[in-house]
Amino acid sequence: IGEAMAAFGFEEEGEEEVLGELFVDEEYVEKTFQVGSLQQTALCSMAASTDFDLTGQIIWPVSLYLASFIAHCPEHFRGRTVVELGAGCGLAGLVAARVGASATVLTDGSDVVMRLLDRQVEAAVDRGDPVAGPLVASKLVWGDTSSIADYDAVLQRSGCPAHADVFVGADVVCWPACVEPLLCTLKHFFLRKENPFDAALFLGYVCRATNTREQFFAAAKRMGFCWEKIEPGSFLPSRDTSGGDEAPSATSKAMLGPAVDEAQVHLVWPREVNSRSATVEEDDNGSKDEDAQQKAYSDLELYCVRLDKTAPEARQEPEFGGYPEDGGVPF
Repeated sequence: IGEAMAAFGFEEEGEEEVLGELFVDEEYVEKTFQVGSLQQTALCSMAASTDFDLTGQIIWPVSLYLASFIAHCPEHFRGRTVVELGAGCGLAGLVAARVGASATVLTDGSDVVMRLLDRQVEAAVDRGDPVAGPLVASKLVWGDTSSIADYDAVLQRSGCPAHADVFVGADVVCWPACVEPLLCTLKHFFLRKENPFDAALFLGYVCRATNTREQFFAAAKRMGFCWEKIEPGSFLPSRDTSGGDEAPSATSKAMLGPAVDEAQVHLVWPREVNSRSATVEEDDNGSKDEDAQQKAYSDLELYCVRLDKTAPEARQEPEFGGYPEDGGVPF
């Protein structure tokens, strides 16, 4: 391999890194999505790697789901410092900036994804996205104290506060080995606030393995966290019989509890926008399109995670153990 690389002008040192980058596609396109009343454009890959730390090059349904919650519930983000953890393409963070966050920080632990986030911030500035405060990208490796120090330095140079009020994360609970580093980092930032019980994480979750879900919530409880599930009917508008969209009323919110079969409720899900016509993409058969959306979002969950005021463990500083070198992937 070394001789072959030398023939192409590569030094032998760092050949593993070079080989890895040869197979990474960093060509991105702009796609626009309808989330609530907002149309948000973001760079993303059309053919990203499925490698564990490069899935952030794609905008997944759970990212749209979380972004839609932010767009429909701006009161949780307006005037607050918002940090997106494991941001990937940063769609949720971009929407938080649009709805009035006083500062927004897009973070990820992958160097490849960080290059995308840097471009994402530049593109938002070039487009003239209306934001209320600084929009910053910074690398953040969970469970790594030196990475947190570097993150703090970036925020200081950017004029962002060291503490954050709200965190968002879409599909950041994937591998068991990453649960503790994620929760330790989150708790560390929560405890920076004068009132740590005022901080919150809005977590978009995809349950791929029940044991990972059980591990996450067990570890969260052990560290003094509590959580509440947010049902889609509590924030997504419903489609009325005339084809228009209407926000959920207090009555409909009460009706759309966990026991309701969401498949029977015509909710307005976020969608990609056709850039050529600036209209929402739809199939010729509207009902098929709606069914496809329902299927895509049916396995997604949304939680609000906070520190539990009644838990003695809530005020204890976390013990950092670092981030697994293999990314926590069990194969």
